[in-house]
Amino acid sequence: MVKYSQEEIKQLAEKLIKKTDSASPFEIAKYLNINIVECELGNILGYYKYHKRNKYIIINQNLDEAMKLIVCSHELGHAVLHTRVNTPYLTKFTLFSESRIERDANVFAMYVLQQLGKWNYYVFVNILKLPEVLIKNSSCVI
Repeated sequence: MVKYSQEEIKQLAEKLIKKTDSASPFEIAKYLNINIVECELGNILGYYKYHKRNKYIIINQNLDEAMKLIVCSHELGHAVLHTRVNTPYLTKFTLFSESRIERDANVFAMYVLQQLGKWNYYVFVNILKLPEVLIKNSSCVI
């Protein structure tokens, strides 16, 4: 599995945003031919699946639009950074995971979401559970 620096993740996110002329994770996924499926998942927020050269982002249909953007951005991070690694179901508990792959997906999500202009320090610290030092080093407006 490839290890990415924070700067490399930022560059990948910026490159995709520029290519698609959009910071919407849904538009970026469409550009990358990633299938997005919304369905009933109970307490599961979403997950990424790679199967027979097809990529899927599965999102809980019962989430509000803001949370769907967060989950889609996070799962898009998995699709871009660790394409062939199927991720565990994202729950409110695994969103806070400290594993490298989850951290990478959260950092990717942070860079995508900040370009949407609606996201702030609170979201990055309290929802994505990113360390404050990571956010401060990202040039995120706080």
